Amino acid sequence: MEECFNFDKNDVPDIKNIIRNISLVLVNSHYTIGYIKPELPNVVNIAGLHQPSLEPLREEMKTFIDGAKHGIIYFSMGSIIEPSDFIELGNTFIQELKNFPQRVVMKWNPELLNEIPDNILVEKWISQTQVLDHPNCRLFITHGGFHSTLESINASVPLLGIPMFTDQYYNMAAAEHFGIGRMIPFKEVSVRLSAEIKEILNNPEYKENIMKRSQLFRDRLVEPLDEAMYWVRHILKHKTSTHLKPAAVHLTWYEFYAVDVLLILLAVILLTLLAMKLLVVWILRSFHSKFKKLYTRVNHKPQRKDYKDD
Repeated sequence: MEECFNFDKNDVPDIKNIIRNISLVLVNSHYTIGYIKPELPNVVNIAGLHQPSLEPLREEMKTFIDGAKHGIIYFSMGSIIEPSDFIELGNTFIQELKNFPQRVVMKWNPELLNEIPDNILVEKWISQTQVLDHPNCRLFITHGGFHSTLESINASVPLLGIPMFTDQYYNMAAAEHFGIGRMIPFKEVSVRLSAEIKEILNNPEYKENIMKRSQLFRDRLVEPLDEAMYWVRHILKHKTSTHLKPAAVHLTWYEFYAVDVLLILLAVILLTLLAMKLLVVWILRSFHSKFKKLYTRVNHKPQRKDYKDD
């Protein structure tokens, strides 16, 4: 905070005031890859904003992909996971993928692999969107990162996810839910990899589902960048965002959750129950008193004497 906004240490605003003063929230999300939820007017979904403009593939890679008669399988575990930490994983993939008729483009460190078959091209860094957007790309084996999932949907390429941490499990669970991919737990890769690849490649439903999902993702009134810029300019132009924010941001927690109203209702209920209890006690006591008097009269009534003639 101090470095970004040049605040003096003593002038840093309270976090509650910062939350109340948020004018606009740009969210890297979209309803086609998540679950439907209500959102406020000042929350704008801009998933796809990061999509770069496509440049031509390198000549060597272009030739390799263009010549794939059965298509290609693209493999990448993102930019955070270090291949040196998963050396065995890379060699496992090589052993499994070398037997497929498809060619494989693999983002990995080639120096860590025991062998590189002719049908596999391995490079340390690959422009992912260029490969995914190629018409020969038939499957994306991924760690399930959010941007990778977005790019795969945008390019209509089915997913095979091997999630490692954080949101990757959620993203791959969503992919399975929408029928656009499959998920393999990391510990089961060596056992299930080949079967899962064959399932996705041979079952046309995955391709059909992700093509439909891609159409929904792309079908927007404006591009994500244009929408983000519009709302930023909108706030700057009008110098306010009160028309976009709910009154709830200015409420205390007990007002927001209506605790004061609930306490009044609880008090009314308790008083009603207490009044009912007192009424029942009074009625029972009244009946008890009357019954007691009646009992006393009956038991103390003088007995009539019978006189006999002598």
